[in-house]
Amino acid sequence: MRPAGSQRVSVRWFRAYDIGPEVGQKLGTVDRPFVREVEDAQFSERAGLFWHEWSPAKLLLGGDNSRWSFDYNTAWIGSDGPRRTKETNAVTRYAIAALVVAALVALPSRPASADLRQAIADGKASLGFRYRFEEVDQAYFGKDAKASTARARMTWNSAAAGAVTLGVEADYALTLGLDSFNSTTNGRTQYPVVADPEGFDLNQAFVKYADGPLTVTAGRQRINHGTQRMVGGVAFRQNEQTYDAIRVERDGEGLAWEYTYLHNVNRIFGPSDGVQPGDWYGNSHLFRATADPADNHAISAFAYLLDFQNANGPQFSNATYGVEYQASVDVLNLHASVARQSDWGDNSLAFDVFFYSLQGDFALDPFSLTLGLQHLGSDDGAVG
Repeated sequence: MRPAGSQRVSVRWFRAYDIGPEVGQKLGTVDRPFVREVEDAQFSERAGLFWHEWSPAKLLLGGDNSRWSFDYNTAWIGSDGPRRTKETNAVTRYAIAALVVAALVALPSRPASADLRQAIADGKASLGFRYRFEEVDQAYFGKDAKASTARARMTWNSAAAGAVTLGVEADYALTLGLDSFNSTTNGRTQYPVVADPEGFDLNQAFVKYADGPLTVTAGRQRINHGTQRMVGGVAFRQNEQTYDAIRVERDGEGLAWEYTYLHNVNRIFGPSDGVQPGDWYGNSHLFRATADPADNHAISAFAYLLDFQNANGPQFSNATYGVEYQASVDVLNLHASVARQSDWGDNSLAFDVFFYSLQGDFALDPFSLTLGLQHLGSDDGAVG
């Protein structure tokens, strides 16, 4: 979440091969180093549907560093109609339980216990498996990293009991074959980092209340804002980043806003601590408002006040204020953002940095092309 002193122009491409029946999908990129993720996959209403995706991708950085990966995804989706999967990790289950209980008590109306039991009985489950081979050639390392990893995922969502739904999701990441890489927990520091440590993680466990324009979600959950440069799931990695939080969203005509109290970040380096802690906990706040001045145009303003209190978290505490603009015109999706970031909370560093980015995504069926310009400030080397 901290800018580094550099400027980058990137060109990226990938092609996905859909070999599953009656599947409509929308794939996208995120202009972030080494990140390519599925933005959204909408599945047709059909029982026992299997979905497959082959995603070869090569991402290049200048100089002596290069990284490429090859993904294979497959999933079984239960007979519960259209389902969304969005790739996106945070403290203990006790904290989650406390948030869930607090949200249930605070809800203006609660379903009868019989309704809740029926909603649980009518819940739907899905299973997914993702394999990836990734190779990294990085300067100052005598050996290239080669990582053969996989992730198994189980997702369950209840039916609605009035305005309330429940959701649980668990992941298990493992190494299959080649393990010549530094996962941040395996001690293989002679290799470049491929941050896919092994282990089981509770990815989501939440209760959601949705009534008209108001939605309240409490517990461990995905939170993805904009292009996810500041707040997102880093879903390219096998262990997705999710959040222990209470999130309030209100969608009005022409204007939507949300506030999130964030207690913990369930990071990609978990579930166990290694070179990096698996969790950052503290007291953080996320504010975001989005206006739609015209069709296919959106302007968002945001303020992210991140106060981390454990391990190396304090040195990454920061306050970020910014504006984003998104537009869609014919085959072009345009995104521009400007932000300023400074120290916050118990951060012992004093810094004030500027960020801007401009990105264009061209849908050239069956390919997509992304062009981006990005500047990450360093306050004359103070950070980054």
